[in-house]
Amino acid sequence: MYKKRVLIIGLDGFTWQVGSRLIQEGLMPTLAGLQGKGCYGNLRSVVPYETSAAWSSFQTGCLPGKTGVFTFHSFHRSNNKILLNSFDDILVPSIWELASQAGRRIVSINMPITSPPPKAEGI
Repeated sequence: MYKKRVLIIGLDGFTWQVGSRLIQEGLMPTLAGLQGKGCYGNLRSVVPYETSAAWSSFQTGCLPGKTGVFTFHSFHRSNNKILLNSFDDILVPSIWELASQAGRRIVSINMPITSPPPKAEGI
């Protein structure tokens, strides 16, 4: 039986304007192969244009106003400190959690703002 699988590769700060040129010059043959067998495109980011806000939104499908993540850090009134945001600061369920609840196994590697890792089936 064939299992459907999804592979998502996100390159923070990457543009196809630069990537296409590197592929044409033969400098990114693996990316060229993936591009030829899958789908790709430019994504619009969220406001603010910040890695933590963008990847939190990617993981949840929600804008920063719902995820609660706007920057790499946040002020915690409970202890009067500025701390780095973590996965625990995301206020809505992530794709990893939803997939796991649906009985799917996930693998996530080097995803920003996923520390500590979510409780999910997989690695």
